[in-house]
Amino acid sequence: MAKIIPVASGKGGVGKTFFVTNLSILLAQKGQRVVAVDLDLGGSNLHTMLGIKNDLYGIGHYIYDKTLPFDKIIHRTEFDNLKFIPGDALFVGAANIPYFRKKKILSEISKIDADWVILDLGSGSTLNTIDFFLASNCGILVTTPELTAVLNLYSFLKNSFYRYIFNGLKKNAEVRDRLVEAVKTRLEKENTTFCELLKIIKKDFPEEEKRIDDLVNNFFPKLLLNMGNNERDIAFGENLRKIIKKNMGLEVEYLGLLPEEHQARRYVIARKPLSVVENESKWVEGCSKIADRLLEFHDYPVTIFEDDVDSLDVVYDDMRFVIE
Repeated sequence: MAKIIPVASGKGGVGKTFFVTNLSILLAQKGQRVVAVDLDLGGSNLHTMLGIKNDLYGIGHYIYDKTLPFDKIIHRTEFDNLKFIPGDALFVGAANIPYFRKKKILSEISKIDADWVILDLGSGSTLNTIDFFLASNCGILVTTPELTAVLNLYSFLKNSFYRYIFNGLKKNAEVRDRLVEAVKTRLEKENTTFCELLKIIKKDFPEEEKRIDDLVNNFFPKLLLNMGNNERDIAFGENLRKIIKKNMGLEVEYLGLLPEEHQARRYVIARKPLSVVENESKWVEGCSKIADRLLEFHDYPVTIFEDDVDSLDVVYDDMRFVIE
């Protein structure tokens, strides 16, 4: 069964699609069967990053044509072991996807025959993006060491976590109604963290305590710092992790740090993946290390690293590699 890895960001411009493109190619180069899926509905451009002409059947066709088999939108690329599902760039309004069609897409994605399925999601906290992110409990969160990027990513994760808990309690309508009410009255109007809110819910609904604890303990997002070059940049990510731990009770593991790549814009315009044309790039070498970490996933989906490895130390090692 394929490992499904959604890749999300709180805002645009952090290099999410650039990362998905090159990670997919690098995993394929390492002999893995990879399918890259463009789920940035309303703004799909993964095909541009891959250097593929926008004339293939994709998610947009599948949304509007109920007779189209899903395998007809999975296409080979020029890269060995890498297949691609285009987005909706040929269609207007596909971002407003019907709920049942979204569920169908997620169901079909779960059946893809591959080693890795990498989902390139839209930026921001739309409901579609959140639901696609929740296709796996170990999605990757991409941010840069900028205040707006970090704050928007936190907002995205907070909204995703709330929806994850809400969906997980679907068998008890009363507790879900209470959760919605508590979010509106306590989380938005009082200085109450989501972690504290869940404690209140568990106290009022003791029969749901184990279920809530199980949900919290089975959510394992990974954090990638892109365009990071020094300890100050790492501090942005570490502050984010501390806030997530305090307010949501979640331990977020680092996947790694990637440096700023000054050639990125040039190759995006040229529609040439950086990993294919710049093998000596520090960014490409760092992304290759991240691909190796995914291949060595210690305890999927819980932790990437061995028990005695602190992922913060890994990020500092990445930084030292950048400044060598």
